Amino acid sequence: MKSSSDVGIEKELEEMEQLARSGLEIKGNQRNKGLSIWTFNLSIPQEMSEEFARIKIAAFTNSSICKMMGFPYYYLTITKQNDDERYYVVKQDTADSVLALVKQIAEKLPNNCLEMRQIKRERLGTRAFPDYYWSNLGPWAKESANEDSYINTIDPIMIDTFKKMIIEKRPQTVFTVIDAGGGKGRLAKKFIEAAEEMGVTLNYALIEPDQSQCEEAQKVFAEMGSDAKVFRASLDQFRSSPDFENYKNSADFVISSGGPLNLQVVSRDDAIANLDILRELLNEDGCIIAAGKSKLALKKKEMEKQHFDVLQTHVKEENGEDRDNLLGMQQVYVLRKSKDEKEENRQDTSGKNRFK
Repeated sequence: MKSSSDVGIEKELEEMEQLARSGLEIKGNQRNKGLSIWTFNLSIPQEMSEEFARIKIAAFTNSSICKMMGFPYYYLTITKQNDDERYYVVKQDTADSVLALVKQIAEKLPNNCLEMRQIKRERLGTRAFPDYYWSNLGPWAKESANEDSYINTIDPIMIDTFKKMIIEKRPQTVFTVIDAGGGKGRLAKKFIEAAEEMGVTLNYALIEPDQSQCEEAQKVFAEMGSDAKVFRASLDQFRSSPDFENYKNSADFVISSGGPLNLQVVSRDDAIANLDILRELLNEDGCIIAAGKSKLALKKKEMEKQHFDVLQTHVKEENGEDRDNLLGMQQVYVLRKSKDEKEENRQDTSGKNRFK
């Protein structure tokens, strides 16, 4: 994880604000009128800036202001430590400079201070696709670009994050890993191979509700000579089974990649329920590593309400070509079970969903 010590960003912050002021300052109640491509929220630790507290930049492509100006534009929100908040429409001739400065600032911030997220109405209103969509015969599997995005971008970042965390946990050499929504075992194979290269052993368990994908995963493990377990179950079914008691409070890592925490796979309410189940599987120092092509359904604050410390939200995307991700960051959340458990504040976990 990045350290915020001895990292200066005040110069970039001041230059960015100066460029923003050359654009159009707007009232706060006008700032969300448009269709957002993406929104980045950067929290500035007080030890890194005595003046600035947060930066939020959103790209819009459809609104009255955009049509009037005739080009896509960016909303930039600058919040000071005294809670003074200013809203700007970034001018076209300064857009590249502003984005470059925001990216410089993002790269210097600790990994848990940056969050790329869907706008609120999409987080709350996105419906999950039906089970068939995600099966081996469904539309997702037929579009090769979907799996390519995992193979080329998301999987390597997940593995790299996992390796760094294994190093932090040394001298421990045996780890329990639960792969929630692990599909055909593509990522599981990579995790097990990475662990072998590092001289550690994984007690690996894959949970997947789709029968055909479970069969594929079993073939993968058999070919590897791995004793990894495959459970054909939704999370709720697994929670009700005797096997759940064997894994409860035991996992060093829970892996969720394009699974029970992602929009389109589940709704926001279902993601809250699923996160609660995954939390029960973690041991005292256990962590969830969560990523995926679609955005996670919960934002950082919602994860913290579920009694997690958010250690990381994004990492630099080395080889990504996401045209909507102009800051070059890929979501990879690392959540650690919080020490401060207040059961009375837990959110309701009722409701049906694919991974329950």
